[in-house]
Formats: sequence, C-alpha cells, structure tokens
Amino acid sequence: MMPMYDHNNKLNRIIQEITSSNKKISIKRTKNVSKTLRQQNYKNECFCIDMTDFDGILEVTDEYVYLEPNVTMEQIVNFLSPKKLSLNIITEFKTMTIGGAISGLGAESSSFKYGLIHNNVVEYEIINDNGIVETVDDNHKLFYMIPGSYGSICIITAIKLKVCKIQEYVNVEFIRTNQIQDVDIYDDSYDFIEGVILNKNDYIVIKGYYTKNKPTYNLRNRFSRLFFDFVK
Repeated sequence: MMPMYDHNNKLNRIIQEITSSNKKISIKRTKNVSKTLRQQNYKNECFCIDMTDFDGILEVTDEYVYLEPNVTMEQIVNFLSPKKLSLNIITEFKTMTIGGAISGLGAESSSFKYGLIHNNVVEYEIINDNGIVETVDDNHKLFYMIPGSYGSICIITAIKLKVCKIQEYVNVEFIRTNQIQDVDIYDDSYDFIEGVILNKNDYIVIKGYYTKNKPTYNLRNRFSRLFFDFVK
C-alpha cells in the first residue's frame, strides 16, 4: 500500500499547479486511455493536470478500501481478492479507473443489488475550485453532485469505498425463458445477474453467486467458447 505521506506530497503538487494557473482546469487523459466517446479537443484550452501517479491504494479494512482515483479495476481485484474482499461493483473493463467509473456512472452485473459504483462510496477527498482540499461525505451537498459530473465540479484525489467479503469462485446458472417477466431478477440471494436477449421471445438470464467450491467448468476466460456454447 502507498504511505499517506506520498499521497500528501502529490496532493500538494496538484494544489500548487491549480492555484498557479488562470486557465480552466482539466485532467490530462489521452484518447486511447479515456473510456468516454467525447473528443479531447476541448482540453487544448485548459491547463491539464497530470494525475497518472494517483494510482495507489492507501488503506484497507474489512469494511472499506481507500484509494486514489487512477487505480484500475484490475489493480483493485488483484489487491483485494487474496484478502477474500471485493468492491461491491467491479466494472467489466479492467483498465477502467475507479475515478473514471464514478465520474461516468459505472455499473455492472451486481448493480441490481448494490446500485451504481458511486452508491457504494463512503467519502471523497477532493480539491475544490479554490484549490482547497475537502473531505466530502453524505452530509455534504457535493457528495451527490460528483457522480456523473465527468470532473466538471472538482478534482477527486482519493475515494473511500465499501467492500464485501467473497469466496474464491463464482457459480453461474443459465435460465432460458420466453417469458422474462416470470424470472425473479431481484433475487438478492445471488451476487450477479446478467441478461442476453436472443430475440423478442428468447431470453437467457445468467445468475451468479460466490462459492468456495470449484465449479465443474472453468469460465475464467471471458472469451471462452464454453461460455458461448452455454449461452446459445
């Protein structure tokens, strides 16, 4: 984990850059890194802050993980999984950052149970438009304005998120039906729910739950032919 003094040194650097510029502030993101569809031309008129080194995990407990915004989903999984922990929501794109997922309203197959990623935030550390560091929790009006703002309100410098305990494997069930309304998609005894629509009368509901027992088939590879054969 990254020591807090390293985080604070980076924080002081960003504050100095913000307060010394009279331009609009934006985050430096190249086109091949950004997950949004918007063109990056607007950044040409901005002072772009390089936050690529805000990629450290600062603290973890059985209840939350405190991390910097440029930590990727892959980093989070690799760090938490050996501890039998996970974020309540892990997005499909392993290179997506946690800050980007919050700014862009990230969701995934556990969202039926836990909401969007930002619904699992405990608090933010931000730099406001005056270059002042603030801790923002659910008693602060900014707490509800940050998600989906695409960095237009403040700069997120650290995020505290809820975690849940997990097992080593995920067991997956496939339910094929022509009456989607008959399937209970709000069954919170499961941990994940996905859906595939083959045509207007042919649906597949995919339900998953954590288990300590190794499944018969290994679908670790998301491009597995075995998965495709199950679905079809």
